[in-house]
This record gives sequence, C-alpha cells and structure tokens, in this order.
Amino acid sequence: MLFTRDSGAGQRLFAMDADGSNVTQLTGGWAVDPAWSPDGVQVAYWSDRSGEYELVLRAADGSGRRTRRSDSE
Repeated sequence: MLFTRDSGAGQRLFAMDADGSNVTQLTGGWAVDPAWSPDGVQVAYWSDRSGEYELVLRAADGSGRRTRRSDSE
C-alpha cells in the first residue's frame, strides 16, 4: 500500500504491507497522488521538488528517481 503523511514540512510518501507492517519512507520531499505501476515494480507520484510540478517514477524501494515535468510533451 502507498500513502502520504504530512511531516510538517510537506507530504512524504510511504509504502507498507497490507497488514500495516514494514512501513518504509520512500521520499524526503513533497509527494502526492501516489500509484503503483501495473507490475508493482515502480511507484509514480507528483512532486514539486524542483519548483515545478513533475511526475516522478521510482523503484518500489525508493531508488532510481526519474522525472518528467508537467509541461513536457
């Protein structure tokens, strides 16, 4: 499961098992609208870490951050 939590400095992204165990923080910056890829290997979410909204893709363990700006074609 993916969820966001307000840390006082913005929304952070977390993943956890369906039973609530193994909570892992995936981001240190603002993240909203998280979703799993269909194969469960990646997560996607919106971020404004760069000062502009961007779609972020990363591995389910939080590694391998790739971005696409919202005004990109």
